[in-house]
Amino acid sequence: MKKTKLNKIIAILTITGFSVLSAQSNSISEDAGNSKDEYNLIYHQNFEDFRSISDFVFAGPDDWLINSAGGNSYLECTGSDNIGLLVWRRLENYNMEFDIMFSSGKNDVGEFQLIYNFREPESYSHITLSAKELKEKKWTRIRLERNVANGEVRIYTGDRAEPMTIASDELKEKGWSGFASISGSFRIDNIKVWAPGKPEAWRPRCYPSKPAGKLQKQPDINDTSYKTIFNGKNLDGWKPLNGSALYYVENGELIGECNPKAKLNTYLSTEKDYDNFILAFEVLYEKPGNSGVQIRSRQREKDGLVTGYQIEIDQSERRWTGGFYEERGRGWFTPLVGECHAHTREAFNLKKWNLIVIKAEGNHFQTWVNGVPVADYYDMDDELAASKGFIGFQVHWPVEPDAIGKLRWRNIKIREL
Repeated sequence: MKKTKLNKIIAILTITGFSVLSAQSNSISEDAGNSKDEYNLIYHQNFEDFRSISDFVFAGPDDWLINSAGGNSYLECTGSDNIGLLVWRRLENYNMEFDIMFSSGKNDVGEFQLIYNFREPESYSHITLSAKELKEKKWTRIRLERNVANGEVRIYTGDRAEPMTIASDELKEKGWSGFASISGSFRIDNIKVWAPGKPEAWRPRCYPSKPAGKLQKQPDINDTSYKTIFNGKNLDGWKPLNGSALYYVENGELIGECNPKAKLNTYLSTEKDYDNFILAFEVLYEKPGNSGVQIRSRQREKDGLVTGYQIEIDQSERRWTGGFYEERGRGWFTPLVGECHAHTREAFNLKKWNLIVIKAEGNHFQTWVNGVPVADYYDMDDELAASKGFIGFQVHWPVEPDAIGKLRWRNIKIREL
């Protein structure tokens, strides 16, 4: 999807039919209790250093940077037709506050979109605000309140008790929030998010990561220290978990077939646990579906379901193969959204064999697809980061009627570090 302008990167959902409603706004207090119905502060970002933007994904990363003035640091978008998504968590009912200031020249009228529900490039909801509606070249506090049950989104400015804008919320689902530049430059600072539920249930899913610098080249996988972990004859050393997909060996290749009636994902998993390693394999989709490979994974004690790190193998038009995810955990760490990931999305061949290489060393995770660097992520959560677990090849249950996936894997080998 090689598109350079914002209106080509995402299909804009025009929000129409604004109507003023009289319902009371949600109460937001940093001292709120732990009741499910009370809103608690679950996220705060003031861009103290450049690592703060690890919670974001940008369509054009060169136009987004951390700047400072008068001892105050902030996130600034310096180019038009760009988008920045806060991929820390998909949200449904929530309140978000932030400071904004347009920083473009006097003759350039700034305009930006406040995104309150981004699900896919073709499915996202926003409200447009302009410099004329705010304090030009001065910080303005914005508060967004999203109430899915009422089907509305409210925007407040400054200390106003009445909303500046009320929009209908047509996509009543969880999504990412974010900002999009239409014209002019703007600055964002002091983002706070409140949501219902206990604060401990809202552990951040993305943590500030160490700067990766220039992405590294794929490791040499022809080294004699690599060992085969699939013998090409049978499934010795492996066991299926959870769902009812069928795994078998054919012509020296591992085959995984989705059960059309399955309601759970299935994972053909190693009986041995691995910690630090480089894993390499080839994969081919014979029938459309969804898949991934689990690393450092385990079964939950309460229900036996698989949880852990997953590297996506995505045959759909989204093409997020190589993206880094946590199954039944914190969700996406490296979603392949935006123009900055255009070349990585193109790396996966939908109709041919693909080489996937995964490196896990300490809290550092890297992936390559056909030699192209994709994910480069540090898991900085000492409590939730997994240090060891099994490897598992997933066959996803059929989310769509025609997604009855069939995959082939071969040349599965590993080098323990």
